[in-house]
Amino acid sequence: MIGMIARRLIATLPVLVVVAVVIFAVLRLTPGDPATLVAGDAATPEQVEAIRRNMGLDQPVIVQFGRWVGDMLRGDFGISLISGKPVSELILSRMGATVSLTILTLLFTLLVSLPVGVLSAWYQGKALDRAVMAGSVVGFSVPVFIVAYLLILVFAIELRWLPVQGYKPLAAGLWEHLRHLILPAISLSTVYIALITRIVRTSVIDTLGEDYIRTARAKGLPEWSVLSRHALQNAAVPILTIIGISITMLIGGVVVTESVFNIPGLGRLVLDSVLSRDFTVIQTLIVLFSLVYILINLLIDISYTLVDPRIRS
Repeated sequence: MIGMIARRLIATLPVLVVVAVVIFAVLRLTPGDPATLVAGDAATPEQVEAIRRNMGLDQPVIVQFGRWVGDMLRGDFGISLISGKPVSELILSRMGATVSLTILTLLFTLLVSLPVGVLSAWYQGKALDRAVMAGSVVGFSVPVFIVAYLLILVFAIELRWLPVQGYKPLAAGLWEHLRHLILPAISLSTVYIALITRIVRTSVIDTLGEDYIRTARAKGLPEWSVLSRHALQNAAVPILTIIGISITMLIGGVVVTESVFNIPGLGRLVLDSVLSRDFTVIQTLIVLFSLVYILINLLIDISYTLVDPRIRS
């Protein structure tokens, strides 16, 4: 187990190098000048050039890249070109909102998709199964921001049960914290519920057709035991795979959701940094998201060995 983890971690190093090179090159090749944005429309060319020198943007690209990588290896993520604050401070101040939203979204997704997918497989071809499949199509088809606006209209404006926008940290109280995240989490979880439900249904249906399921039934085991101890456990590998993929896809979903609900998280920070061409913040965030993606894939690989002894051997 330790050897497998070590090999996977070593294999991620070239991936991180490629990610760093690509994002650094893309940001430098895109049109626009951060120095011009900082200086403002009324600035003279001399003032813009002075700001560019202070930012280090007048140096060769290879020098800028080497300095950035060296600083990151020392734990220094640089200073925001726009706000002048340390990038690590900006990320830490926004991370809590995104982590809370991601956890609550994942919780909603699993609590709905796993039992619904299993029930749909159990009642394959019946009214419940057809209703679940129709709901999955709707979940795939409707964009996240449309779902968000519909939820705001019903639960925030018409019923006035939940706030329209904003965010309250956990320090403000658990209920205040959660009530500002319920609508964003439900909006974001819709597409993932549809995706995981279909995968769970398909995996369980395939498993229910195996010989060992018929043997378990022939032994007189209760149906709930056949479903939970035999069918669901042996269908766990593809289910874990799609859950891991869904978690990584959440990174892109939070950008839209946080913008709609005005949540000051990492998604909003990404959007604001792209619009202002804040190189140092964008670069650090993408490397951070890449690390999270790699870590999630590693955890999924480890979970395979826990549910399937054949993979362990």
